[in-house]
Amino acid sequence: MKAKEFNAKIIKKGKGFAIKLPKELVKQHGLKEGEKYRILPKSKKEMRIIIG
Repeated sequence: MKAKEFNAKIIKKGKGFAIKLPKELVKQHGLKEGEKYRILPKSKKEMRIIIG
């Protein structure tokens, strides 16, 4: 089963940046505002978000 691809925007938030995720993706994975997640850079153009 191939995973669905989503597009997300990077926005400026205060002195940092944030990734704006689509509602469908947030709901599908049960993500909540304020929770912390790990981000693992794979290469200059790819990163992985670790939930939990």
